[in-house]
Amino acid sequence: MGNRDHTELMARRSITNRTPFAPFRARAAKLGLQVSWLMLAAILFAAYRFSLLDDARVWVPSFLAGIGLLALSLIRWERALQDWRGDLFLWLWLALILAELTTVGAVPQLSVMISGLYFGVVVLSAALAGTVPHAFITGFVITSFILTDSNFGQSLEIERLLIPLVTLIAVAIASSMLTKEFRRETFIGIDRAKQL
Repeated sequence: MGNRDHTELMARRSITNRTPFAPFRARAAKLGLQVSWLMLAAILFAAYRFSLLDDARVWVPSFLAGIGLLALSLIRWERALQDWRGDLFLWLWLALILAELTTVGAVPQLSVMISGLYFGVVVLSAALAGTVPHAFITGFVITSFILTDSNFGQSLEIERLLIPLVTLIAVAIASSMLTKEFRRETFIGIDRAKQL
């Protein structure tokens, strides 16, 4: 029984992936929203410290992100994540975060602080999305990271970008591997429970 081949079970998981993980993903979404609010607060605090709150590159995307996060906070995630709507909300949420980071990261005084927040986005993406969507989101995160760090291509320094970029990719891969293993073990547990 311990050596049972779970290949067929893992092949079926794409059909039933949402239901077993809906409670876990709902908890992760709620925690992720709290982290997103903290990220927004950190951005606004840094903008306040640099006297940039009146800069449209800061307050407009922050205001829009706040409205988006408020709307996302009202979603009943346990129910939404049981069908395609939950995935759509997750994509919109991650797009909202990336738009905020990319836009505010264009402000030179804030770009260093913004670069650190990208690591949180890839970990959040791994917990909430499947492997393939996480890979796409990581690609968007890397693009946004390069754009903000290079001031939208005006000061691209490969040597300075290399270590943070490799670290960001390593965090994305490690997060994805942990989440994938967690999902695999969950399916194996479900399969064993059905056999009893």
